[in-house]
Amino acid sequence: MPTPNRDNGYQIADPSGIDFTADLWNAIFADIHARLLAREGLEASFEALEAQGVQASLDYIQATVAPQLEDLQSGVQQAQAQIDQIVIDGISPDAAKLGGKLPDSYASAQALSNGLAGRVPTSRTLNGKPLSTDVTLGKADIGLGRVDNTRDADKPVSADQRQRLGVPIGAEIFWSGSAIPYGYLEENRAELLRANYPELWAHAQASGMLDPGGADVGMFSPGNGSTTFRLPDARGEILRGWDHGRGVDAGRALGSSQGDAMRRLTDSFTTYYAQESAPSGELFVGSGGNEKGPAMAGTGYQVAGLSFDNARITPTAAENRPRNIARMVLIKAYF
Repeated sequence: MPTPNRDNGYQIADPSGIDFTADLWNAIFADIHARLLAREGLEASFEALEAQGVQASLDYIQATVAPQLEDLQSGVQQAQAQIDQIVIDGISPDAAKLGGKLPDSYASAQALSNGLAGRVPTSRTLNGKPLSTDVTLGKADIGLGRVDNTRDADKPVSADQRQRLGVPIGAEIFWSGSAIPYGYLEENRAELLRANYPELWAHAQASGMLDPGGADVGMFSPGNGSTTFRLPDARGEILRGWDHGRGVDAGRALGSSQGDAMRRLTDSFTTYYAQESAPSGELFVGSGGNEKGPAMAGTGYQVAGLSFDNARITPTAAENRPRNIARMVLIKAYF
């Protein structure tokens, strides 16, 4: 008698010498055979799904089918042990239960297919990308194709944008410190290389404040005439608004410097004063107060030459100036 095995479904033709019937034998091993086929079908379905890369299906299998596979594996192992007992020891197993589980408790290929019903089919695509494998989405896939991921600090900015977003080249500011901030230079008549400050040099040429001769310190100078230029010099100066056609300070060029001046005061007179009184304020008699002329006969008055010195009543200095506060004048030179 051939030894029962998996290939012949554990079927026997002659049960002689065995203490159970052929029907029982065949029923037991037909059931085992069916279970093994179901397991193979389940494993084949699992491998096919894994190859297709449907993540949702794999998640379902991991959560639902894997525990059933473990139970099935345990049942098959117990059934194999029982088969060994039948063949070797002649012991009849419990035909109703194999591995402690009822036959309908094992997942089949159909059960797996039913469980996957309603999941996303692999025929679908996302922006033309099939869902049969892992999908990598780019910016364009979610409507962000024109978004620039470059850091703001690294994004290029055009000259026009810089002018619109910040202080323009050539702008002057008063600065309340001695440390010069980034992008600025002090207006101190420094000589600069045109190649190092091309935007400021372009502004100097277009500003109307470039003195060809370089003599006016309130304006830009062409430097050596080829590779350098000089800044205006605002140190110690009081800035004045350009007249620009108003007529208050007519004839001035933008940026031109202007020396100090005051309104002219003129007068001439001869005076007589009593010997008992003397001029006061900014007027005095002579340089020492003693330049008195002869007394006028019969009047008690003397002729005197008067001098003028406003230092006698007002603060004076070597210049005419209003009250002021010192600040550093800076010019926007680069970005």
